[in-house]
Amino acid sequence: MLIKTTGSLGWALCLVVAAELLSSGFPVDSQAEWYVAGQAGYAMIKDPRNTPVTGDQAVTGIPNGTISSRLDFDNSLMLGAKVGYYFETLPWLGVETEVFTSAPNLKQQVVTDRAPGVGTFQYNQPGAHIQATTVAANLVARYQMGAFEPYVGVGPGIFFIRSSHPSYGAGKPGYVDADVRPGLNTQVGLRYRLTEHVALFGEWKVNYTRFHLEPRGPYGGVNANYFVNIFAFGVGYHF
Repeated sequence: MLIKTTGSLGWALCLVVAAELLSSGFPVDSQAEWYVAGQAGYAMIKDPRNTPVTGDQAVTGIPNGTISSRLDFDNSLMLGAKVGYYFETLPWLGVETEVFTSAPNLKQQVVTDRAPGVGTFQYNQPGAHIQATTVAANLVARYQMGAFEPYVGVGPGIFFIRSSHPSYGAGKPGYVDADVRPGLNTQVGLRYRLTEHVALFGEWKVNYTRFHLEPRGPYGGVNANYFVNIFAFGVGYHF
């Protein structure tokens, strides 16, 4: 649904850009304004290391205190949208809400674990499909340099993760798990005003939170850091 909505916003923004370029008005100094934007990019997750594995040893067969040395995740495309407002009294300062989603799937891999009194052991991890969605509220500051407008932003985010796991074999059916956690969203970007109303932008985001997926039957749970670098590009319309 989010991808479909974002796609519709993208087509609408393209039509607005075309109309605005034909009328060609150029930017003025910083002023109070609303804006909306669509964005797309590439999300690169930092593979979590030394991840605690949780669960009842009698059920999962995984020794208490087990640590996974490393879990490998895919980098993925990111799609999103944002809306923001720069204040009347401080036109260089504003607030922004954005939402974006990516798919940092867990790779099929051989995982190396270690447990107290057991040492290291390995098992085949069949992978999982993961959908990660962030809803963030940012405080943003900008500096006007003619048509160029560098900016920074930081704020809290709510991170939603949904993981779909295939069957591990007999007695280990597939399952779906989810978690919601607060975290941090930061961004540094550069906006270029094509006209007074239409702008292109590129930005670097850093996201951080910590997910906890509960143990499920014969499967152990994990407490894992979620640290992602996102490089995004987009087009916005300023009212």
